[in-house]
Amino acid sequence: MTAKDKAESKMKTFLNWLKANGAIFDKVDYPVYVNGVRSAVAKEVIEPGEAFIFIPNNLLITVEHARTSELEEVFKSHDQLFVSSPDRDFFILIVFFLFERTTKKEDSFWHPFFEQLPNPKYPALWDPKLLLELDDPELLISLKSSKDKVEKDWENVQKLMDLYPHYFMNVTRADFDWAVYNVSTRCFDAPPTTANVPLCDALNHKNRSKIQHMFVHKNLHLQSNKIYLYETDYETFYYDESESKQHVNVARLFREDTVADASLVQGQYPDPPEQHPDCF
Repeated sequence: MTAKDKAESKMKTFLNWLKANGAIFDKVDYPVYVNGVRSAVAKEVIEPGEAFIFIPNNLLITVEHARTSELEEVFKSHDQLFVSSPDRDFFILIVFFLFERTTKKEDSFWHPFFEQLPNPKYPALWDPKLLLELDDPELLISLKSSKDKVEKDWENVQKLMDLYPHYFMNVTRADFDWAVYNVSTRCFDAPPTTANVPLCDALNHKNRSKIQHMFVHKNLHLQSNKIYLYETDYETFYYDESESKQHVNVARLFREDTVADASLVQGQYPDPPEQHPDCF
């Protein structure tokens, strides 16, 4: 089997995994290769404000999923890394990616997702000679700062490997670099949680992109209301009968989560019902 055949097989497995777990993306053709670059294209007209990809919450990799996983004791034992640090969410997800991919491997629920992810190098880790060709002093300073942070994160991962060898027995620097790239460039970091959203991560979702997301999970939003002093009324938010296509579209296909159990709010979500999955 050639490298191309292997890549196509992994992608087919990933798309089947999405569909088997309730994802809906019938208006999008993915992957389509444009000049050798993996892309997503619309198969039909998508109106402004229309929701066109629906990913059930149990497919998301969130900070809450990580904190309530087998790594719970790790995250609870190092407040400096996982609570007080301003970059805690990203580091939590980096550690969780490493555990799921290198320790659990095929046993990971997200294995089909991990297998099709790209493996380029994070720009801050490019060869210094190549970076000098950018001829942009301010960008170089920013990349230097990013590189220093990445190296500090790697030092902390190595310490975790020493403390918890049963969780991180197979982690290499290449694995770490892969996790840094995919968490840093593919996650959504807007409230109510930082999350990697399979398939949606393939779309351009930078701050100024016209592609926006809506996280439909009332209990997590209510937590954000308390933390950030928001005053959004989530009892009616997803059922707005106005002209907003996004609200109407979401209300037609999905419901917000109404589970009251605090443990579920923290991320131990049940498998959503097929006809009304909570969604991203």
